[in-house]
Amino acid sequence: MLLKQASKRVPYSLPPTLGVTLSGLPHLISCRRGFGLDLIAVAVRLALAKQLNDLAGDVLKGAVDRGNAVVVNQILNTRARLIDLERRVKETEELEERIEALEAGEV
Repeated sequence: MLLKQASKRVPYSLPPTLGVTLSGLPHLISCRRGFGLDLIAVAVRLALAKQLNDLAGDVLKGAVDRGNAVVVNQILNTRARLIDLERRVKETEELEERIEALEAGEV
């Protein structure tokens, strides 16, 4: 049921630059029961994790300069923090809406 609700908010394809698809994401929905899951944000987080893994591999191979890797890592971590902040704000807003609906029903 939650997958059906979430799929109404999400386009069926993601930008190819993310390097991920929605096919591997349905299991995440059960982990986030009760909150509006944003599959795009999950896909972006997975893409960031992939980029970090690729970056680490390239540094170990010597394909990427360590100084450049440090800067790229800081940028990716900043993106990850912003995505997490956006998720927390969205969850807080949803909880506030639920509380207001409950309070309105009790009065």
